[in-house]
Amino acid sequence: MTPEAAPDLPPSDPPAAAAGGAALAALSVCESLLISLIERGLVDPAELEDVLGAAFEANLKADCARYGRADHDQATVLIRELLVRCQTTLPDRAS
Repeated sequence: MTPEAAPDLPPSDPPAAAAGGAALAALSVCESLLISLIERGLVDPAELEDVLGAAFEANLKADCARYGRADHDQATVLIRELLVRCQTTLPDRAS
């Protein structure tokens, strides 16, 4: 689907469907980019763990003024899942 063909969402603040869709899109894009960088040898396992670890820690320690604790907790779960998915893409560490 092209961006021009994207359906209009009903107005609200923030639209729940848009927020969920945005989160899924961001997660999917992030995962694809990380896997591509890994496959091209541009990110090594330690760097991947550092980057995702920093994101994980940031959500654990986040100020909950804008997003609630539950949102940050869910983010840490997704980041951990992303790390696991990306680690399965890594070349064998023994080689």
